[in-house]
Amino acid sequence: MLFKFQTVEDVQNAIKKLENMKFDKEQIREHALKFREEEFRKQIIEFVNKKYDEFNKM
Repeated sequence: MLFKFQTVEDVQNAIKKLENMKFDKEQIREHALKFREEEFRKQIIEFVNKKYDEFNKM
């Protein structure tokens, strides 16, 4: 939760907003899975291979 100023009032308001928010556990989990090491490795390999192929076509 972000708040504009580091004041007691702004922190309290941010906490109140947070307490009233609803979270979808499955959606959060799915989003977090995008940042797993395996997913990063897969995406970086695909990116490097694509750029390598583009370079070789020049």
